Amino acid sequence: IEEVGSDAAGVAVRVDRVSLELETGRASIFGLRVGNLSGFKGESAFTLGEITIDIDLESLREQNPIVLDEIRIESPVVFYELNEARQSNLDVLKKNVSSAWDGDSTGDATGDSGPETRLRIRKLRFSGGRVEADTRAIGGNQLEAKLATASLSDVGGSSGATGGEVGEIVVTELARQTALAIGRGQIESLIEDQIGEERMKAVEGLLNLFGR
Repeated sequence: IEEVGSDAAGVAVRVDRVSLELETGRASIFGLRVGNLSGFKGESAFTLGEITIDIDLESLREQNPIVLDEIRIESPVVFYELNEARQSNLDVLKKNVSSAWDGDSTGDATGDSGPETRLRIRKLRFSGGRVEADTRAIGGNQLEAKLATASLSDVGGSSGATGGEVGEIVVTELARQTALAIGRGQIESLIEDQIGEERMKAVEGLLNLFGR
């Protein structure tokens, strides 16, 4: 995870620990941290508190592709940052992952030969997350907001996706949910400034529409 992930992302990727339950086909990754990129101030781009993977053991026989019944990503924290060039760290990270795997359909990001394992993910779910945004470099401010629970279905389709493609999908979805959360947070702040904290409760139902 750390070696291939760091090569693909172009920044340090670290995990606290991994737990494997081979008989039940379950794997868990705890404390995954993706470092920030050059030109950005924060220590990390995002962290994932816990990733739980349920594997369809029958699919391991042929591996064409390997089927993951579900990937659950708990407590993601995105440290979103815009630099003076109006680039976001998530956009740059996504480009790094995409370019690292471009044209490399026969091997992995480390250059090993042979076909790469492909994955079909029946359900990919994010929950319990938040974003910490910093746009002060372009005259903005700092903002914290909750990330909405989000689910993706049939990632990779019948032919499956490479590990790099799955990584790009995860970063893309985190970026999408971050944009929604930041937009919602800015609207909340604006309304609260205009109508005050007490009246804010009256529009909470409307604001919840922006969580998806």
